[in-house]
Amino acid sequence: MRWNLAYRTLFHDRGKLIAGSVGQTLYAMVLDRINAYATLRAIGLSERELLSILAFQSALVASIGIAIGAVITVTLKTLLSTPRATIEIPLMLSVGCGVLMFAICLLAAGLPYLRVRRIDPHTALQS
Repeated sequence: MRWNLAYRTLFHDRGKLIAGSVGQTLYAMVLDRINAYATLRAIGLSERELLSILAFQSALVASIGIAIGAVITVTLKTLLSTPRATIEIPLMLSVGCGVLMFAICLLAAGLPYLRVRRIDPHTALQS
């Protein structure tokens, strides 16, 4: 029972850390280019187009992160697995983690979207 609680706590805290890191990364990416988004809004960028740009950026970040994670996982599995103690990672677990991380990245794009959406293009261009 104690191991089950420790297992849940470990993965719950790790999940919050990953979601926070992804959200912070995407938010920082948007803040770095806030004047570019304001310019695009000033020349007529629609809400849908803005959301698609931010969704593409978050999908790109997610894909790169998933690929790096997969490479690290396979490398560690190969290096640390022995005939007496094999490391087995079910395919569905790997796919599920990838899908979950992709969904977290797409959801994390919502915070920067709300920030960019509220920008007055005229005010942002003057600063």
